[in-house]
Amino acid sequence: MVKDIVFFIYLISLLVGNLILWTTFLFYRLYHKQIIIRFFYFILSLVIILFSLTIQFYQSLFPDPSRQYLGWIIGLTNRLGIFMMIYSLPAFFHSLFNLSWKGIQKSIFLGLITLGVVSEVIFWVFKVHNWRLVLIFPLFVSIFIYSFIIFFMHSSHIAYQQIKTKLRQFFLLSSFFFPLILLENFRIFIPFFNQLWIFEVLTLPFYFILIFPLFFQLIFVYLKEPAYFINNQISDFFITKFQITSREKEVLERILVGDNYQKIADQLFISYKTVDTHIQNIYRKTEVKNKLQLLNLIITNR
Repeated sequence: MVKDIVFFIYLISLLVGNLILWTTFLFYRLYHKQIIIRFFYFILSLVIILFSLTIQFYQSLFPDPSRQYLGWIIGLTNRLGIFMMIYSLPAFFHSLFNLSWKGIQKSIFLGLITLGVVSEVIFWVFKVHNWRLVLIFPLFVSIFIYSFIIFFMHSSHIAYQQIKTKLRQFFLLSSFFFPLILLENFRIFIPFFNQLWIFEVLTLPFYFILIFPLFFQLIFVYLKEPAYFINNQISDFFITKFQITSREKEVLERILVGDNYQKIADQLFISYKTVDTHIQNIYRKTEVKNKLQLLNLIITNR
């Protein structure tokens, strides 16, 4: 009876995960924003891991020796989800805070995925069970810690308090559930935890149910709008939404290319004080406190 309830929780959480996933994909198809597609891949990685755990739990409820192919499906989807998360989670946070995601940064994370794939090959060829634990476990933990550091170092770049609050709640929930998720994935190597099947209730299924409202609020507050910055130009949507005047737009365009106040004043044939007045008006309309928050608001929404 208890395990039937657990399986029902798996199915509900899988449904919730797919609802978030396809809502995110719909918004990407509408607005083609880079940050949305990176968020989509992060959610996809979680859904794939959850799918593998759901199949695994189903197999434990209804064992059938003739379904040996399920073992391959479970193993492949679980590792695919983990490798996707190693890449997609830091990529999403780099987009969120307008940090570079190319060159050496991108190469490092692709290298980590390659290392993980190599560890899987070693496991399947030589059946060295501890090798997987030694390599993939630290990779997964390091990506999670890295994303934490990125968030806490750059959270001041986000102007909207509502978004910051939702992200903090997400990290608080994640900091509690991710260790349990790791134990669930690797508990077969730890005899004590392997006996505690209750971990199956407290990992991804329950985690998805709890973060469901957070992700949907993040999507509908932050990701559902058209891009603010298209082809290195301020979009018409941004101008209309924040009621930016033509002169404020000219000032803003020069801020985006890195001009200082005096250079803007010289180019537009206005005084330094007038430039400052326009910029303060832009801050007020967009509800940001400084230039850093303004740039992050515009460039991350492209």
